[in-house]
Amino acid sequence: RDTSGLILLARDATTHRALGAAFAERRVRKTYLAVVQGLPADRGGVINQPLARIATRPPRYGVVPLGQGGKPALTRWRVLRRFEGSSLLLLQPRTGRSHQLRVHLADLGHPVLGNPIYGEPLYEDSLYGDPVPAPRLQLHAAGLQLLHPATGKPLHLRSRCFGDGLVGVDPLN
Repeated sequence: RDTSGLILLARDATTHRALGAAFAERRVRKTYLAVVQGLPADRGGVINQPLARIATRPPRYGVVPLGQGGKPALTRWRVLRRFEGSSLLLLQPRTGRSHQLRVHLADLGHPVLGNPIYGEPLYEDSLYGDPVPAPRLQLHAAGLQLLHPATGKPLHLRSRCFGDGLVGVDPLN
């Protein structure tokens, strides 16, 4: 609920069932943008770590060792831009676990800015080098690719509002 960007809605029960099946069968490709704390050493990679619920109130998830009851979770990531003290990442989750992106990035050592659940209160650098609280969770649902539930034609949905100020960055191309 704290993530900005695309929201997909069905206008009738038939479409709702078809979309639900597409997500459940992993036929929907999701793309996110996130501003994370720090500068990852690598330019990109794959996080393949199972996740499990570790607390109920508030719900909290964590990475667990293989064979310890977690559900498979896989996230591909790539650095788009590095700033002073933070980085813009392109994220492509292959599974759709609760809090997957936030947990995976925190486990990587680069939590999403503005994320109060997985790590300390996080800050981004202002133009003057002073720490400023991130105004909200810096995670944005930027793109969806799926087949139209009625026609079967490919749909490529995008939201550009997160990256409008990033000159020269078109993360979905």
